[in-house]
Amino acid sequence: MELTQTVMLEVPLWHMALLLAIMIACLAWRRYALGMLGAVLFILYWGYIYNMDKFLDASFTFNSVTICFILTGGINAIIVLVLTLHAFSCED
Repeated sequence: MELTQTVMLEVPLWHMALLLAIMIACLAWRRYALGMLGAVLFILYWGYIYNMDKFLDASFTFNSVTICFILTGGINAIIVLVLTLHAFSCED
């Protein structure tokens, strides 16, 4: 628990501006599922790709934090994929 309280994550301002533009466009075109998918994908990118070096050692040793990090990312990716398929297969 101490690791998650001491890690400072970074999110670039231009990423936030791009996400805001995508969300406004999706709201304007009434594509709510696509806007939510974009938000979730940005969050996954920020947490698991952009800030990966803060959670994993440079040597990429497999310890409990590494395994938890990879499993959580994989489970989140599967959930996003299933919910995306479900959202786009529903009739509007």
